[in-house]
Amino acid sequence: MKTKKNKAELENRRGWEYYYQFSLLLTAIIAILYGVFWAPQSVDYKGIIQKNVLGVISIEKMMGNQHAYKIDTAQGRFYAVCDSAIGYQSKVEAMTIVNEKGLIEKVIITKQGETPVFFERLTDQKYFDGFQGLAIKEPIYLGAAE
Repeated sequence: MKTKKNKAELENRRGWEYYYQFSLLLTAIIAILYGVFWAPQSVDYKGIIQKNVLGVISIEKMMGNQHAYKIDTAQGRFYAVCDSAIGYQSKVEAMTIVNEKGLIEKVIITKQGETPVFFERLTDQKYFDGFQGLAIKEPIYLGAAE
């Protein structure tokens, strides 16, 4: 036999379940809208190369699914390859520009959705400049003890 107290508790519980389900639905809708409208950033890879490599004569996309380019310049040949990894908050895509000797010339972040303050700290401290001159065939240790 249900008492008024049990009935009130049951109605209260149903109210909380309703709000919980509503908040889940709202979160799902927001996630879908974010994925459709904001997440897919279109990147002009050839434009990034033109901006960051001096004296570009030609840019040729290399075969494969990955964004990889052969770059001919007045100073010689370079290669640009994009790859991504999962950061703290989002997928981060970087373009690495390598010279003919296999040394890294520059690392450029092409896509990211990290916390703005965190990412600004990395750029302000010139973290990505630390890769310049490192060989791609050797292990890379950034900030290792000297």
